[in-house]
Amino acid sequence: TGVYGQGGDYGVIALGNVQAGRFLGDVEYTGMLIGPSSDAKLKTFLKDETSYLALLSQMDIRKYKYKTTEFPSLNLSDRVQYGLVAQELEKFMPELVFQSKTVTSPLKEKSNTPSLEYKTINYMGLVPVALGCIKEISEQVNFDRLTIEDQYIKIEELSRQVEELAKQVEVLKKK
Repeated sequence: TGVYGQGGDYGVIALGNVQAGRFLGDVEYTGMLIGPSSDAKLKTFLKDETSYLALLSQMDIRKYKYKTTEFPSLNLSDRVQYGLVAQELEKFMPELVFQSKTVTSPLKEKSNTPSLEYKTINYMGLVPVALGCIKEISEQVNFDRLTIEDQYIKIEELSRQVEELAKQVEVLKKK
């Protein structure tokens, strides 16, 4: 165990000039992941005329595996992953992409590992984009204030009417 904390309100508190913590490897937790801070008093609101569906349509979700043998110092997962490529996302959502750099290991046998720069993504920042997409779809789908189920019923009814009219046209053609 690298760090162990028990009791009090917080097990571990870390403050840093750039990052408060870094984990090389999988992170497992029980409980909830809380944050980032979202109180209105902490925010300055910007005018947003973004089409979240347009942003989503530019995202290419990829299936991949990390190059674990080429970058052993990062302790990357060897499992199949799904995600985005930082360089691609950066083209249209640069505020969610960050430049990162490996830290020098405090372990003597790894201290000669050269520093590596790479890009990371704030995936938590994509949650509001996904919610915006759901909202846009919901607004588009709810024409005439019909529920999605009512719209399916209406579509089926209209399809039956089209079939009946097509039959009537065929009868008229034969006369």
